[in-house]
Amino acid sequence: MKWIKDLHRWLGLLFGAILFLVCFSGAMLALDPNHGHGEESGEFFRFMFRLHRWLLDPANPKGEGLKIGKNLVGLATGSFVVIIATGIAMWWQRARRNLKRSLMITRKYGRFPFLMQLHVAGGMYVALFVATMALTGLCWSYGWYRDGFLELFGLEAGKAGMSVVKEIHTGGFGHAATTAIWFLASLFASTLPITGYYLYFHRRKGLHSKK
Repeated sequence: MKWIKDLHRWLGLLFGAILFLVCFSGAMLALDPNHGHGEESGEFFRFMFRLHRWLLDPANPKGEGLKIGKNLVGLATGSFVVIIATGIAMWWQRARRNLKRSLMITRKYGRFPFLMQLHVAGGMYVALFVATMALTGLCWSYGWYRDGFLELFGLEAGKAGMSVVKEIHTGGFGHAATTAIWFLASLFASTLPITGYYLYFHRRKGLHSKK
């Protein structure tokens, strides 16, 4: 169990800042019917699209260079899937003993317990939605993954299959209702790195103060 906690913690520390940017920009793009594509989206949403896909790296898929931003987004998104899986595994250890308490979020016990519950229980509430976004989002990061994903789910290769993936990734398949859920889930997911960093450094500070 310790290795699961360590993997969750270190991947979060390593990619947390990038995941904040990806999740927040994804939430903003949910507010735009065109998701940042084309002049009709406006400069703000086009900026959010470039941030979401390439971290503003000018060497995007249409440019030349190492495409560092695109690769970092891919690595962070893949790591996010592992972070979600290890987070669920750690939560389940507590949920087996007391399911109701493991899903509780309250401020009556103070700041640290509240942020812990917000991070853990809140993360469980959005885990399925965020995992869906991450697993579909990887289709734009790696060609080999995209081909395997489309084949696994019996989707047609090329634009036809990717249009289905895009509808799932953006929440557009259920129109306004699912788009709103995807927006809220992505916006909340952007807070998980923040609460994760706070909990980690607060604990480290407490350990140092005891020495």
